[in-house]
Amino acid sequence: MDRPEDAQGGPLVILGAGGHGREVLDVARHDPTAPRVLGFLADEEPDPALLEPLGTSWLGPIAVLEGIDALFVIAVGDPGVRRTLHERATRWGREPARLWHRTAHRAAGVEVGAGTVVLANASVTSNVRLGLHVHVNLNATVAHDCDLGDYVTVNPGANLNGNVTVGPDATIGSGAVIRQGVTIGAGATVGAGAVVIRDVAPGTTVVGVPAQPI
Repeated sequence: MDRPEDAQGGPLVILGAGGHGREVLDVARHDPTAPRVLGFLADEEPDPALLEPLGTSWLGPIAVLEGIDALFVIAVGDPGVRRTLHERATRWGREPARLWHRTAHRAAGVEVGAGTVVLANASVTSNVRLGLHVHVNLNATVAHDCDLGDYVTVNPGANLNGNVTVGPDATIGSGAVIRQGVTIGAGATVGAGAVVIRDVAPGTTVVGVPAQPI
């Protein structure tokens, strides 16, 4: 059910025009609260053949946003790049949108930060907090009472059990499983398919089953 507080003005531009950008466009088109999408901004021109079937286009480099009166959403997987783009866009007086795919589950009591994008078939359950520009990708699960800091990336199929805390700028790899009550430190990376059963220190990369630092 749509929430009145989710209504957003428009229009909208997507920063980033790669594969993830095209996925974010799909989210916008399946989110009843989303503004009308004007197109993509990216510093490198994308292949027009990939955009043409989508009925949208590249509008120019990121700097074009300064002259467009529009909301923005960042379609870049790297948390540090998202942080940099947010700082640029807000200096120009632009505000981030929130996008939530129609097929993604959202339970009661979920706090959604500006710029957050939740992709198709993800599930975010009771009393979860998603910070600024969090990305929850396809088929990922963020269970009850999790707290995800700003610019966190949860890649496809990852499973965060209840009461998991993820610090800012951390990345959870595809198919990773995080045990209930674990803390993932700021800037940490959890490798694809890893099973995390204990806390991960800030800035650390862990891989394997059970996950170990590398």
